[in-house]
Amino acid sequence: LVEANLIQGGSIDLIFAVKPEDYHRHESRFAKIYCPSVSPLSHPFSIFSRQDMTDSNGAGRNGDPPSQLKTVSIILKPTGPFTKGLAKVLFPTEDETGVGDLSEPLVHGRLPLSPMIQLDSFYAASFDWVDHAMSSHDEILLIAGGAGIVPFLEFLPSLQQRIKSDTSTDAPDSEALLESTGPKRINLHWYCREVGLASYVWHNYLRDHTQQRWEKNQATQSRLKIHLHLTSLNDSISSSSGEEVLSGLDNSGLCQKQTYDPDTIRPAQDARFTQSRWLGLILPGSLMVTGIVLHWWWYKQYILDDKFRHDNLIIRSHSIIFT
Repeated sequence: LVEANLIQGGSIDLIFAVKPEDYHRHESRFAKIYCPSVSPLSHPFSIFSRQDMTDSNGAGRNGDPPSQLKTVSIILKPTGPFTKGLAKVLFPTEDETGVGDLSEPLVHGRLPLSPMIQLDSFYAASFDWVDHAMSSHDEILLIAGGAGIVPFLEFLPSLQQRIKSDTSTDAPDSEALLESTGPKRINLHWYCREVGLASYVWHNYLRDHTQQRWEKNQATQSRLKIHLHLTSLNDSISSSSGEEVLSGLDNSGLCQKQTYDPDTIRPAQDARFTQSRWLGLILPGSLMVTGIVLHWWWYKQYILDDKFRHDNLIIRSHSIIFT
């Protein structure tokens, strides 16, 4: 974890650094977060690449970790026990309860201790969105709500790269080829109640990605249209374009930022003895044999022996009963 951003409204953007050899692209990736100070279990979250969203050549924005590391982000809303506990660990407050109100900017928040957070990744979904979109659809309608925009922040760059790679602008009839490659129209409708979250995602990810990736490339120009619906505003404001409302805001939605030194990042590894090949073969077999022996002992002790005593007791009581 190299950066944690608290967004107005309570949502959190977690930014992780990964090594290039561990970075596997997929349009519907997800990862599991493990934080032992919050829960003994890991929890899955959708994930997207920051480089693919923030810069046309994938170099990233200012403030990103060094070039030898790539960055991925997870945007989550603290609603359940794990996400609420994670928010308290990352952004502790000085009130008596130690919880605070995450819906307001944390002005008096103290610097948190660096929590141990492990990212178990990357897991790919079984369904290939991009192949299906390229081969089966001329128009695509995408609908997202709130923090559910994250899977589409991974899908849109993958689709744009696929259309760009499959389109040859050097062909004799370039316009006809551009018109027939991939979906002609992609409409993304994003319904968001929190203006802070919408402003943060729009200013940090969607706006730059649309302008730098889709509109500046001949193969993908005028194909993507994003519709922002801010549902918490009144009718007079919500009737106008969401882009106009967010463009008029000075604040990008960022409430508080915590950064961690990328030089101190070390990949979490299991104990050395657990990485032995022989141990990996012997240990499961030993556990299985031990379990079978213990199960047979329990079955013999409490099932067979009890049944034998019960049957013998009935047989011995026959002479008393008939006498």
